[in-house]
Amino acid sequence: MRAWPALLFACSCGIDESGLIPTSSNDASVKDVVSDSPDAQKEAAPPQACSVDTGACVASLPPGWELVAFDPSNESACPSNYASATVVWNVTTPDGTCDCGCTVTKPPVCDVGSLQRYTSTDTSCGTTGVLLNVNGSGCTAYPPSNSLSAYAKSSPLSPSAGTCTGDPIKNRSAVARNLATACTVPATCAEQFCGGDVPGGFQSCIQAAGEQASPAGWTTPLFVGDDYNFDCSACTCDVNGASTCTGATLDIFGDTQCTNKLVTMPIDGNCDADSAQGKDPNGFAYHATLAQACNATGPMTASNLQLANERTICCK
Repeated sequence: MRAWPALLFACSCGIDESGLIPTSSNDASVKDVVSDSPDAQKEAAPPQACSVDTGACVASLPPGWELVAFDPSNESACPSNYASATVVWNVTTPDGTCDCGCTVTKPPVCDVGSLQRYTSTDTSCGTTGVLLNVNGSGCTAYPPSNSLSAYAKSSPLSPSAGTCTGDPIKNRSAVARNLATACTVPATCAEQFCGGDVPGGFQSCIQAAGEQASPAGWTTPLFVGDDYNFDCSACTCDVNGASTCTGATLDIFGDTQCTNKLVTMPIDGNCDADSAQGKDPNGFAYHATLAQACNATGPMTASNLQLANERTICCK
C-alpha cells in the first residue's frame, strides 16, 4: 500500500468539479462519522431497463477495470438489478483514535521496605535512629537499640512490587471517514451504461482492485474499501507510582512475639510524641492501607491504516 499522505491528497484535494465532488449540500467533507459499519444498504431503486448488447464501448475499457456506478455522497440507491455496496473513503485517524488502558497484574504492597526512624527528646527528631526492615505486616524482631525516645518520626513506605500492562485501545468511533455507494453494473447494462445511460444520482466510473493510477482520460483516483483497520502504538503503565499508601502505623511491642504492645505510632513524617518513652522495644508490626490506581502512558498514536478489499475508482 502506498503512503497514506498521497492517498489523502487524492481524496481531499485532487477532485475537481468534473470528477468526484458530491453534488448535494451534504458534501463528503462533513459526512465523516455516519456509522461504524459500512454494510447497511438503502432500499434498492427500480431496476434499470437494459437492452443494448455489449459492444465497442465496453471493449475499449482499460484492461483490468470494470464499470461501476458511484455516488460519493452515499445518498442514492442502486437500481435493484445492480449489485450494491457501501464503501468507505477519505479515512483518517485524528487525535483520540487510539487510547491506552491499564490492567493491574499484581497489586502493589504498602508494607515492604526500609523504615528509617528519627528520634529526639524534643520536637526536632534530628537524631538518626534504628532502621526497620519491613517485610509484611507480621511480627518482626526490633533491632538492638536504646530505649524509646520521647519523640520519633518516620515517613511512610511507598507502594512497591506492583505490576501492570498497558493495553492499546482502538477507538473506531473517532475515525473520520466518508461513506459512498458503489453499484456494480450488470453485464446486460454494461454497454448502455458505458455509453452514458447512468442511473440518476450516480457518476459513470470504473474500478480496479488495489491502488492504481488513473487510466488516460479518467479522473484522479479515489481509493475505497469495504472497511478499514489500523494499529495503535504500544503504551506503558504505572501502578506503583500512581497508587498511595494511607493510614500507616507502627505497633511497637515489648516482646518478640508481639503480644505486649507498648505503643502505636503514626507514620506520617511528623515528629510525634512517644507515650512509651523509656521502655525497651523488642518487636514491631507495620500497617498501611493501599489506595490502588493505575496510570497509562505513551504516545497513543494510530498507524498502518489500511482499507479492506481496497480498490481504485476513477470517473469521467
